[in-house]
Amino acid sequence: AVGVVAGRGGQAGRAGVRGVHARYRADAFRWLRHERSRFMVLMLAPAILILFAVTIYPTLVNMYQSLFDYELTHPDERHFIFLKNYVDLLLHNDRFLNAAKITFYYVGLVLTAELLLGFGIASILSGMSLGRGLVTTLIVLPMAAAPVAITFIWRFMYNPSVGIFGYLLESVGLPQIQFLSDARWVIPSLAMVDIWQWTPFMVLILTAGLMSLPQEPFEAATVDGASKWQELWYLGLPMMRPFILVALLFRGINAFNTSDYIYILTKGGPGTASDTLN
Repeated sequence: AVGVVAGRGGQAGRAGVRGVHARYRADAFRWLRHERSRFMVLMLAPAILILFAVTIYPTLVNMYQSLFDYELTHPDERHFIFLKNYVDLLLHNDRFLNAAKITFYYVGLVLTAELLLGFGIASILSGMSLGRGLVTTLIVLPMAAAPVAITFIWRFMYNPSVGIFGYLLESVGLPQIQFLSDARWVIPSLAMVDIWQWTPFMVLILTAGLMSLPQEPFEAATVDGASKWQELWYLGLPMMRPFILVALLFRGINAFNTSDYIYILTKGGPGTASDTLN
């Protein structure tokens, strides 16, 4: 009986020690989490302060000022009108509505073409075993060129009299196209410049994504008799979704901000056919 009691007491003592150790471990983990969180906040604080100073605060000030009607020469004489400026802009400003429509048309055209071309070229590059580095270097060269210089070269190429495109159309018996002075062709012509320069950006991101995909699902699909198209549609595209979204996000932001090509080539013309928001 004494032995049983002693054994039970020893077990209870060991259990108590384990409980103390577990409590100490939990306290230590909580302290580490707290220290790590504080360290992360301290490391992020400079970037957050700079972001607030140069982006968030000016944006909030502009939003506040947009609720008033006043002249810059008399800033003290202003009247609170709430959302009237936005209502006038969205409902009564035809130039803004036309520019918004043109901008979304331009961005949609650019993103669609660059995504399709970029994915096709990335598929070819990811399957290459020899010369991939050289071909990739040649493909990304347009990204290193100055936009102003590129724009002047494309303006010369679009010239209906001496440009290469006019010569090619004439050589196959097609009528001349006024690429930059025809309202029907001006936005596709401007989009071509952007597509030529920034499709390599899509190629880089999508090639990296394709080469990082695991090969086991594709090998299993091949064993099951799936075609290359089925492997791409049912395996490749779903797994490539994060890379595609990142590429579209960065290119969409950049395309919405495009102004240098348009200003040099058309200055918003003919008329307001290429008058974007920027």
